[in-house]
Amino acid sequence: MRKRECAKPCSRNLFKIIHFTKARRGCNVSSYPERLWWSSDMTVCVAAICRPDHSIIGISDTMVSNDYFSADYHATKIKRVGARWLTMFAGELSPVTPIVDAARTRLAAQPDENASDVAAAFAEAFIEYRIGETERRYLSPYGMKMPEFLAKGREYFGDSGFAAMKYEIDSFHVNVEFLLCGFSTNGVGHILTIKDPGVFAYHDMPGFHAIGSGDIGAIGMLYANHARLACLEETFYRVCEAKFVSEIAPGVGELTIGFILRPDGETIVLAPDELAKVKSLWKRKGRPKIPSGAAEEIVHVIAIATDQAKRAREKRATANSAGMGGGN
Repeated sequence: MRKRECAKPCSRNLFKIIHFTKARRGCNVSSYPERLWWSSDMTVCVAAICRPDHSIIGISDTMVSNDYFSADYHATKIKRVGARWLTMFAGELSPVTPIVDAARTRLAAQPDENASDVAAAFAEAFIEYRIGETERRYLSPYGMKMPEFLAKGREYFGDSGFAAMKYEIDSFHVNVEFLLCGFSTNGVGHILTIKDPGVFAYHDMPGFHAIGSGDIGAIGMLYANHARLACLEETFYRVCEAKFVSEIAPGVGELTIGFILRPDGETIVLAPDELAKVKSLWKRKGRPKIPSGAAEEIVHVIAIATDQAKRAREKRATANSAGMGGGN
């Protein structure tokens, strides 16, 4: 379904409802029919390090989606997790707060807040949440915790019952991913991702990354256009451009919110109304256009390829005729 362009940014008190359907992924819907499952594919969050300015730019949409509806301007997908660290997220909303809160608690005991500390805190919080959820879903009816299940589950359930229960637990997926942005004590910027089952990855080498359904388009644009040592203004524009391009993906909202993060933790919030001006400029002048003379060059290229194909067919025809004549 094609989204309609608004003449001006929507009010904070209004949001659009767009109806669509999407295949469910990684969840046993029949077991929990009353729950609205949120897909990690239904959003986009983009971040890039601006090395000359010693800052990180983060951009996301504001849409939340389920299998039946999506609502734009309905969520701010940016949370502070430490003095110099922010996170964006994509996926099911329910795990976000408990995982972020648990990571904050762990980071409170790590005053340096280096990248390794943040990665470990989020990984441990993610694993803790996953274990807790599997215990509540599968083991709580039997009054069991995970250590007891692993130690005595086979005795309690029998071989086949234990195997079936373990399969359900192993198949459980926490459908959320975090895009972490921040600075170590030495002022070096970092971009990390954390996803199920608590796996983290560094994206410092390219200096950018994206998550959500629009991630491929956004990352592709950054690889194509973002320069490693670009100034703040250019990095800012390229991150916005990556988000705008990703809006063709399912569930990516048209409205945009973002931030500029400094090494001391100072954060400049980029409001949707202001970013709408950047989008308007990109629509008028930034979208790739066919350059002058390209059509004529393409006609020439196609003509050469057509002539080569014709010559190849004639050569094969001549060879086939000679072969048939020799056989007679």
